Amino acid sequence: MDAGKSSPNYQDMSGATLLEVLGDDARQWAAAFCAIYEARAEQGITEEWMTTWFANAMENAWDVRTRRAQPPTQIHPFPDLGN
Repeated sequence: MDAGKSSPNYQDMSGATLLEVLGDDARQWAAAFCAIYEARAEQGITEEWMTTWFANAMENAWDVRTRRAQPPTQIHPFPDLGN
């Protein structure tokens, strides 16, 4: 995050919003991880939680890049059938 900017409250975001905000930006994923880790420190971080976190980061990056690579959808009007 840039100095002077407040970081988002990642803990209060829904899963879908979190994925949208983080996209494929490793720095944002790291910032979110640190914020959520700090908030969950007393509960402990398990290997299962870590696996889920990093699997989501990798899969979401793939999804974001796949969407970026697709050409825009072309909309074609229905032909006039003379009815």
